[in-house]
Amino acid sequence: MQSYRVVAVGDRIANAVRKTLRSPGQGHPAHTEAATGYGPCRQCLRTFTVGSERGILFSYDPFYGKGNLPLPGPVFIHENDCYDFLIEKTSEEKGLDESKESNGAGSHE
Repeated sequence: MQSYRVVAVGDRIANAVRKTLRSPGQGHPAHTEAATGYGPCRQCLRTFTVGSERGILFSYDPFYGKGNLPLPGPVFIHENDCYDFLIEKTSEEKGLDESKESNGAGSHE
């Protein structure tokens, strides 16, 4: 089985999206809404609390400017600040994070 690594969206990009409500690189408008699904947030990789948390949907191309073809895809992050995936993980969260890593980006619905 081939392995892969999930890389969270960094603080700089997430905070810029929150401030401008525009996707990085392409400048497409971002959309905010109450969470209707579990996510996960691509910054902290935690699931959303349906109905009580808000998310921002935007297009993100992690390879923007590094290749000839655009590769944007839909990404959700928490509307309010959340911590980076690599910071402040408890042993319980580490177990939860491993299950999230195995399914990649996940689904917001």
